[in-house]
Amino acid sequence: DDKLRVIVVARDPRDVFIINKYIWQQKQICVPFPLEVNEFCNFYKKMRESEKECTSNKVLRINFEDLIYKYEVTVKTIENFVGFDSDKHINKKKRFNPDLSIKNTQLFNAKTDYENEIKIIEKELKEYLYEFPYNLNNLTADTIEF
Repeated sequence: DDKLRVIVVARDPRDVFIINKYIWQQKQICVPFPLEVNEFCNFYKKMRESEKECTSNKVLRINFEDLIYKYEVTVKTIENFVGFDSDKHINKKKRFNPDLSIKNTQLFNAKTDYENEIKIIEKELKEYLYEFPYNLNNLTADTIEF
């Protein structure tokens, strides 16, 4: 109906790959992407290319990272999109806390065993990389599980 809204959330493929291969798989959590880097790049590229361009005012596209690095602006955008009164947003940062989730980003910056895999992703998927406002060297050992 007229109230239906869709929010499509994209995420930097470097962190997607690392989280799937080096965190979720190790914890025996179902991994929805290929774990070999070239297969991952092919899969990710096909997945993103299959998205249809949509100019509907009922579809909002955001980056997951914007919810962390540009929290206030992105939340305001979402509130406006769904017609939510920001005065009623009483549980800010209770279900999603950017101060915690930031530890799950930029995992690719740490010099680790997966440095070569990240170079491949950066070459093959450059159009899908998020431009972070500053660099962090987060470690997979310090990620937060929700």
